[in-house]
Amino acid sequence: MKAAAAFVIVGMAVGCTSAAYAAQSLHRPASAPRKATPASSNRVVNRPPTVVLSTSASSVPAIGGSFKLSYSASGASTCTISSTPAFWSGANPATVSCNGVYRGNVPAAAMAQQWTFTLTATTRTGQTATKSQTLTKLPPPVSQSSNWSGYVVPSSTMVTQASGSWLVPTLNCVDTPNAGESTWVGIGGYGLPTGRTSGVLLQTGITDQCVNGAQQDSGWFEEVPSTPNESKAFRSFPVSPGDAMTASVYQASGGAWETRIDDLTTGLSGIMVTGKGWGVAADASGTQTFSEQGTTSGLTYAGGTTAEWIVEDFAVGSTTSIVPLANYGTVTFSNLQTSLASWSLTTGVGLAITQGGVTLSTPSAPSITGFSVSYTGP
Repeated sequence: MKAAAAFVIVGMAVGCTSAAYAAQSLHRPASAPRKATPASSNRVVNRPPTVVLSTSASSVPAIGGSFKLSYSASGASTCTISSTPAFWSGANPATVSCNGVYRGNVPAAAMAQQWTFTLTATTRTGQTATKSQTLTKLPPPVSQSSNWSGYVVPSSTMVTQASGSWLVPTLNCVDTPNAGESTWVGIGGYGLPTGRTSGVLLQTGITDQCVNGAQQDSGWFEEVPSTPNESKAFRSFPVSPGDAMTASVYQASGGAWETRIDDLTTGLSGIMVTGKGWGVAADASGTQTFSEQGTTSGLTYAGGTTAEWIVEDFAVGSTTSIVPLANYGTVTFSNLQTSLASWSLTTGVGLAITQGGVTLSTPSAPSITGFSVSYTGP
């Protein structure tokens, strides 16, 4: 029996000890769970690069101009820039640094009118990002013509006098060895929005040509269309680059129409009088007496309703095939006069020569003294 009690006591003792430990363990604050250790601390986060592409201007004028592309890409290992259509020669897209500047110049003779530039940045893991900007070459701020460049002043009544002055240009016969242009003042001959014209064209001026790399200049008058087609070059009327010219078309007090091209440098004048004749006077003082070189007995003129000051890409003979336009630099028209009581030049009556989408000759904005016309071809 004692032995059995002692086992119980022992057992009790043991039991009490176990209960006390259990109570103590029950009231101990719980410890935070232990986090698993990452397998690796060098894990790469796949994020696309951040790219920036900007242009110094969204457009350039019709005569061309410079621009700048600024670009950057953070988080990228390689970068390229492409152009649609191609703007530069060589690789397209072109590999570039991921932080830089590209400077370009749009020539006046550029065939394209708009380019889209795209920066593409790529990370080492193959993530990519792109950014695009568009550059536009603006159309001329004036109307477009295949052969006339300058200004036309329309009128609701007949124009009976138009005149202007300029210096004979020096052609770049290296760039354009077989080409030409004509500088003139006229009345009529302009195509109206109605489909009609402002009358028969009566004009006088100077033709400048590059013939096998050498410049040739001549004075002339023309009425077109007419029967017969009256277009004559004045003989014994030498003209040189730099000569100061004044051209006039007007109706005289007696009713006849006259054209006059005065070379103020040489003192010679080429004169035409309808119904009488044409020839050269040995001075430029306004005399109507000239040495007759031909008759105009059958030539009449009914007048026109526009006045013009034009640089022209002229046609060959009686054909409609125009010559290549010579690089004439810049011609400045001054001393502009008409018979109209109130008139002005605006860009709305300006003309630029555009052929095949390329602007070859463009007038400046008019001023109180006149305007300039500039060659903008290749």
